This record gives sequence, structure tokens and C-alpha cells, in this order.
Amino acid sequence: MLQTEISFQDLPLSASLQQAIADMNFTHPTPIQAAIIPLFLQGKDIIGQAQTGTGKTAAFAIPAIEKLDKTESNTQTLILCPTRELAVQVADECKKLTQYEDNIYAVAIYGGDSMEKQIKFLKRNAQIVVGTPGRVLDHIRRKTLSLANITTVILDEADEMLNMGFYEDISTILQQLPEERQTVLLSATMPKPIVQLAKNFQNDPELIKIKAQELTNTSIEQQCFFVNEDKKLPLMLRLIALNDYSRMLAFCNTKQRVDDLVEMLRQHQIPVEGLHGDMSQAQRNMVMKRFKAGQLKLLVATDVAARGIDVNDIEAVFNYDLPFDPEYYVHRIGRTGRAGKNGVAYSFILRKEKGRLRDIERYSQTNVQEGKVPSLEEIKKQKQINWLEKLINDLKNTEIHTAHTILSHLQTQGFENQQIAAYFIEKQAQALIPDYLSTQNELEIEAKENFRSRERGDRDNREYGRGKEDKNSRSREKSKPQHKGAKTFLSHNTTRLFLNVGKSQRVSKGDILGAITNEVGLKGSQIGEIDIYEKFSFVDVSSEVAPQIIKTMSKARIKGNKVYFEIAE
Repeated sequence: MLQTEISFQDLPLSASLQQAIADMNFTHPTPIQAAIIPLFLQGKDIIGQAQTGTGKTAAFAIPAIEKLDKTESNTQTLILCPTRELAVQVADECKKLTQYEDNIYAVAIYGGDSMEKQIKFLKRNAQIVVGTPGRVLDHIRRKTLSLANITTVILDEADEMLNMGFYEDISTILQQLPEERQTVLLSATMPKPIVQLAKNFQNDPELIKIKAQELTNTSIEQQCFFVNEDKKLPLMLRLIALNDYSRMLAFCNTKQRVDDLVEMLRQHQIPVEGLHGDMSQAQRNMVMKRFKAGQLKLLVATDVAARGIDVNDIEAVFNYDLPFDPEYYVHRIGRTGRAGKNGVAYSFILRKEKGRLRDIERYSQTNVQEGKVPSLEEIKKQKQINWLEKLINDLKNTEIHTAHTILSHLQTQGFENQQIAAYFIEKQAQALIPDYLSTQNELEIEAKENFRSRERGDRDNREYGRGKEDKNSRSREKSKPQHKGAKTFLSHNTTRLFLNVGKSQRVSKGDILGAITNEVGLKGSQIGEIDIYEKFSFVDVSSEVAPQIIKTMSKARIKGNKVYFEIAE
């Protein structure tokens, strides 16, 4: 295996490709690139396990381009991606790498874009086609995409494609490819379906895996805050004001949560947009264009929509909702601290999510430190320091003309220079604190209490709204509602759902309640009694939302476990 000390110049690549790599400021391959590129050039089937931000796109794009028969105009390389954004990103990377090749062409095809336009592009005989599984199948069935000359197929973010329900589509595509081909599979994790996919469609693949300690970037500072739901927004606003970030990314677990957070931030004059699957491709493209151009200060996204966001100077990532899966945590925070820069990741954690934080720390082999809630006085002092530094710099580098005339006029009125300067500085200092902070009282953030050492019983009592226990509370427990929403749950017109996880998976009632309400976007009043057994659970829900829960939760995880719901017999 190659060592990372080598440079790209040491690899057997064409002069045109080497020039393109140099233009992209790539000098030394990352570990995944150093491991995959030589094996890829040898024609071996590969399974590469790597996280976001490790350089995996270039790891497969560079050798795939090098192996193309440049005398042929047929489609030779097919790259499958889970989302539109990632397909566009990969195609753009291929275009950059082929900028010195006149006869190499890459095209992205995905749902939500004009079919006629894509057919027109495909007729130009692109050697590289990057697409989402559903749209690739559409073109195959229309006979606008031929697989007859495919020599290389690459599955990027394979685990995410399977989580999104693309297993059958991928299998159908792979079955139609020529037997003599190279199959490369890139995945952040290795669940059983990935192993089965490799077994069915790869030939003695080489496994390349990044070491666990490399899962999280050491240039990313990680902080967590134990905070009630209604304190998340005020805390986020304070952290933004204190640090004066110019480009940030925030994550929510559902589309509705994205829309809600965007609306709340707009009310506080934060330049922000959302990104999720319900938006049209034109809308998503426009949002990303504005974000990359610096017109937006903050982008709020779901995990799936964020796949393919390729911006190197994101200063901070906010886990406004803690992800249900530790793997997503690593993907999220990997959006900052790129290209040799430092970044920070903030995670807002509810009481009931303490166990999920431990799962994240175990998975990423990282100790996430509790952050300190900034006071209004600290924010004011920091903003004054920043403003003073900018003022000194401006005074040194700016020629002042108009102000001298005004200053002379004020002096004739009997005002001294020091008095005039003090007035304008005082006015500016008052304007340093944003309006949305000037009306806030001190935050009673829950981090002031030691949640990490709190007894589980006390946490559970508060979690389900039972308050303090009295001497008769245990005897009344069975007749009390299991969560706040259960108080208003309508027992008539109820459906009982079966769930395939239970006590043996360390799943609590709060985990199930939180997963359903966050993923499906329901209120607690639509969920009734929750009964947990050793290997399964039952949940009472309003019959009108039962089909929605079954469909949506089939793509979800609870405490890292893939789950499914069905109507109980």
C-alpha cells in the first residue's frame, strides 16, 4: 500500500491529469487516495470505507479518468450517487480533472431535472455518466443511456443509497452491466446489505478502511450543550453573535424542522435558507449558489440534502437536532475544518438524548466537551474588541476626506475632538449588540446542571413530565400518561404498531417517542401508550397517521438500529 508521504507526481498519471490535479492545489494524496488509486489503476474491484471529507471523490475520479479509452466516445464509466447534490458535485470534480482533455466529457443525470435536456447531453456521448439510481434506470429504459461499453462502475455513498431504498434499483442496474467490468464501492459504513451487494456483484474485492482514529478531524473543536428545546434558538443566536461567523451549516432531523428553524432565524435578521428534499432542483441549485457566493450566512439542511455540499470555508456546524445515528454525526461535523482550516461543531442535546451522546463518543472515539454559554456581557466585550481592531486597521489604511469638513464645522460650534469621538464611539458600541440579543434575559441553559452524572431515574421523571415523585407515585404510575402528549391522546380510532427493537437494543420510550415525532413531524398528542419488551415494542398512534409512520420510519434508525413498523396483529 502506498504511503501518504508520496506526491501525486509519483503516481503513473498522464501529464494532462497531473496538470489538472496541480491546478486544484492537490499535492499529496490523502490516506484513502493513496490506498485506492494504485489498486484502481490495476483494475481490481474495491470496497473503500471512508467518511465525508477524506477525499474519496478524487480517490475514484482520478484513476477512473486515467483508465478511459480517449479514442472512444461511448459511455465507459458509470457513477451512482444517492442525491442530486452529490451527483452534481462528483460530475463537477470530473470536469475539473478533465479540463485539459478536449475529448473527455462528464454529465450528471438526476431526478427533478429536465429529461429532454439530459437526453441532449447524453447524445454528446459522455464517457462519464454520474447519476442517481432512479434517473439512471429511467434513461436505460428509454434507451437513451447504453451500458454496453461500461468498463467501470462506481457506487458512491453506497450505504446512504441503500438507506434511501435504492437496493433494487442498484441491483437492476448492475445486472445489466457487462460481466467484464471493474466495480468500486465507496461507503461510510459496512452494514449487511453492503456486504451482500459486494458478494453478489464484485469479484474478490480489496477492502480499504480508514482507521477509526481518523473518523473525526482533529482540527474540529467539538462542544455540546445540554439544553431544553425552547432554549436552542437563543443559545444558537448567542454563539453566532459571539463569534461573528460568516458561513455556517446547521442540521435538523426533518424537513419540517428545517423550515421552522429557517423561519425563526429570519425573524432575527439572519441571512439564512433551508435545503431539503421537498424543494425543486432549481430551488436547491439557487440556494447553494447563494451560499457559495457568501450571500447567505447560514444554511439549514437535513442529512440527505446535505450530501454533496462541497464548501471548504464553513466555520461552524450546528447540530440543532442531535442525529439518531452516530455515523451522521461524523458526516455532519466533517463539513467544517476542511482544507487545513480550523472549525467548530456545536451539538444541542436534550435530557433524553444523553445516551445518544455516549453512542456518538464511543463510535467516533472522541470526548465531546461541554461548552460554556456566553453571557450578554461577554458578547458585548468581544464585539467591542473586534470593532476596535477593525477601526484601527481602517484608520491605518483609509484616506478620510468628507469627515474633516464635518469635524471642522463641529469644532466651530465649540465641541472638542475627544468629545466628538466619544459620542460616535458610544453610538457605535450600542449598535454592536444585535437587536435579538438586547431583549434577552440571561439564559437558564441546562448545562449549568451536571447532566452527565444525573441519576437516570430523575432524568426519566423529568423527561416524561411526571414531575417530582411523592410516596404514592409508584403505585399510580401505570395509570399516568407516559409522555406529555399522551395526556391529550384520543384513545378512539387508535392503531397499535409493532416495532422491531426493544430493551436488548437499549431503546427507551423517550427514544421511540423522539424518533417518531422528529422523523415524521408529529405532535406528542398523536402518540399514545408505548410498551417496550425485550426484543420488540408496541406503540399506540392515531389511525390517521399510522400509514405515514410506517412509511417514514422504514428509512430511520433508533439508537443506531435500523427499524421497521407494522400494524400489530
